[in-house]
Amino acid sequence: MSRGFIFLAFFLTIFFNCQAQKPMDFAGAFGPSFGANIDSDGVGVIFGAGIQQPIVKERLRSHANVTYARYFAAGIGQQRSEFGSLSMRYDLNVDAIKIRRFTLLLGTGLGVNWSSGWISKLSNRFSNAELFLSALGGVRILAEEGLKYEVLLLNLGVGGGSEETFVSGAFLQVRICAPLKRAAKKG
Repeated sequence: MSRGFIFLAFFLTIFFNCQAQKPMDFAGAFGPSFGANIDSDGVGVIFGAGIQQPIVKERLRSHANVTYARYFAAGIGQQRSEFGSLSMRYDLNVDAIKIRRFTLLLGTGLGVNWSSGWISKLSNRFSNAELFLSALGGVRILAEEGLKYEVLLLNLGVGGGSEETFVSGAFLQVRICAPLKRAAKKG
């Protein structure tokens, strides 16, 4: 499957979600992260943006998002390395348990990741592309109107074949969801 086709399918999904006359939230995310692939591993920071849209009331939501993370070698005595990771994913999130304005947030989805960077001892650059499965869990804080806050205790992606493996995870990632104003439908 080509990268162009995956990009096109992802952005068409977001486009058609935006065309539906349903409420939507714009979600921005940031937090500490870890990543590993066949060539390198490290810790860093992740940033993301996406669109959340309800499927069943407000409890089940689709979340199409794009994330970018920058990683640096994590261990003592480890080869110096640095790599970037760009991921696109489509998750289904559910509020499993709701207590007043707090919910236990669980989710799963599919995505594609591109990682590229360098390793100093080998003096070479690398680039990988992988499909992955994702899982997340955390707490969602609901406001009466306006912003919603999500603290993801773990946001994990795992993929690859028998020879190549991709793992990415964010811990204590914060997502802030703001409602997008919809124009009234003329009819």
